Amino acid sequence: MFQLKWQDPVGLDDKAKLSAARNFEQGGNKWVAATLRWLDAYGTAELGVRANMTLDSETDVLLVVIGRYTGPLLSAGGLDRRAAWTDWASLLQSISSGALVTLSKLCEDLIQRQQAVTELEIDDSYAFPIGSMTVAFGMSQQTADTNGPISL
Repeated sequence: MFQLKWQDPVGLDDKAKLSAARNFEQGGNKWVAATLRWLDAYGTAELGVRANMTLDSETDVLLVVIGRYTGPLLSAGGLDRRAAWTDWASLLQSISSGALVTLSKLCEDLIQRQQAVTELEIDDSYAFPIGSMTVAFGMSQQTADTNGPISL
């Protein structure tokens, strides 16, 4: 099941980015929790009836929260791990990389891409995945041999 979060562009405004990230996280987490509560109450067979599909109690339901822009990259701290979180560009990259063999593989790939971004430890930065790499922009310090710290 997919939750599409239609975010507004926020540009370079840090307050707007943080607000969009909080809204993305809170709205997505609310959807994940509500969806899983509904599935616990009614089951996958009822989901199948309502979706005009044949599902049984053994059917795995995978949850994916998709942001229009970069929501999960900005708000990785409190994302409900019972779902895969992504933005539109990362979803397309994942599909074009061949991860859409099965929906389960697609979700695994999306989770790996999200983890690659959230595990970076660069202060005041922005990062996004491209293929198997993560590109990060921002400020950091490195110590040069004799010249002291260098701001990049």
